[in-house]
Amino acid sequence: PVVYKKDVFADIFGITSIVWAVVAAAIAITLFTLYFTTVIELKDAKRVKGNVFVSEKVTTAAVYGIFRPRIILPANYAARDIDAVLEHERTHIKSGDNLWRVLAFLCAAVHWFNPLAWLFLKKFTEDIEFACDEKVISGRDSLWRANYCQTLLECSTNRRKVMFVPLGFGEVGVKERVKKVMGYLSMIQRIINTYKVWI
Repeated sequence: PVVYKKDVFADIFGITSIVWAVVAAAIAITLFTLYFTTVIELKDAKRVKGNVFVSEKVTTAAVYGIFRPRIILPANYAARDIDAVLEHERTHIKSGDNLWRVLAFLCAAVHWFNPLAWLFLKKFTEDIEFACDEKVISGRDSLWRANYCQTLLECSTNRRKVMFVPLGFGEVGVKERVKKVMGYLSMIQRIINTYKVWI
């Protein structure tokens, strides 16, 4: 009976390991397929200047690519003041956020059976945006930060025409991001007021 039970467990673990490998491979293949599909779809994007492009196939600004990243803006951004948007996306490029996102997605693919892995992925992508916002608004005056929040709200969207790992400027936790930026502003104001009292 002991030998029989060992054989049963060996069969169970053998089957589950095959299921794990198949699902992990399927998720990874899906990610790479979406990536290459996105690259092909956005080949006709028109260069504005440098690595900034415009395309009608996206609904919000985002950074596409890992080794040669490109900022792709929607066509309707042409009439907007996009300084804040470009600053945000360039900060993503400097931080190498697209590479970190890919690694996070691959970790979730390997640990697909663990719900905490997907929660980690969600929180990780949110934190990337929060950190990027914080870097962009750091050292800026209150008017610039207020305009940044306004731009963030104007660009907020729940969908995009081409979907892959890049997360657009106004796609992740816009409400929370605006709250954090405004909270940062009030904190800076409190520090300034305290400093004035000391003087």
